[in-house]
Amino acid sequence: MPEEIKTLLSFNDRLHKIAETQLQSEIHDTSNRALFQAFVLGKGFKTYEAVLLLCRSGYGEDAFVLTRSLFELMVTNAYVLDDATEDTLLRYMNYDWVTRKEMYDYIASVPDLLAQLNAEIASGKRINTIPEVEAEYQRVKAKYSYRNGWSDKSIKGMSEAVGRTDMYSTVYRMQCTVGHTDARSMNDYVHLTDEGTILNIGPNWDLTRSTLVVTFDCFFHILKEAAAQLSWDLDVTLEALATEYAQVVGELKHGTD
Repeated sequence: MPEEIKTLLSFNDRLHKIAETQLQSEIHDTSNRALFQAFVLGKGFKTYEAVLLLCRSGYGEDAFVLTRSLFELMVTNAYVLDDATEDTLLRYMNYDWVTRKEMYDYIASVPDLLAQLNAEIASGKRINTIPEVEAEYQRVKAKYSYRNGWSDKSIKGMSEAVGRTDMYSTVYRMQCTVGHTDARSMNDYVHLTDEGTILNIGPNWDLTRSTLVVTFDCFFHILKEAAAQLSWDLDVTLEALATEYAQVVGELKHGTD
């Protein structure tokens, strides 16, 4: 493992440890915003761990794709909480009825699945009946005018709204390219040399450096937002880590140049 990768992993490990320590404590705030923030942090923490595991094993391409979900989570979190009211948060949460409606519509079209669903409803394993889901769907659809997803903005629009156009226009676009198997992603898996074509199918450190930089950025902001919402006293700790990190990463970049 290159020393540069070890250094970046060490910073991510320190950030991971800060979050892990805080997650051992109880969250007494039961407000919608606090519960949403706890969900975001928990989801982000698991993804963060998975990314670091992949990076340690030399699977930078797959880690890079997975980090895309951290970016989306960071942007969604910031966009929802930027609304001082709970309107955006409730819009987010109520979209669950749209998802349920779509699933129930398919189930209702397949006799065997419909029979299974009705059996589960009768036994109490499922709370909501098809008419109940339909009623809730109509309610939230009328209130929020959902079109393509829960938000009134695309991921690009939300990125712009929370000041992360820089990452959306560069890193996120690259992550989508690799994740969606666009033609440009071939550059990360096929290398043409004088000796022939080399397929990049084993562990290596390609994209690992970029992934570790991006994932630190995304999870740092998720944790920072959580600390603010849940009244965790982490300002000094996170600021010190960010300052040290920026200095070291700047030196690594200068050394690469």
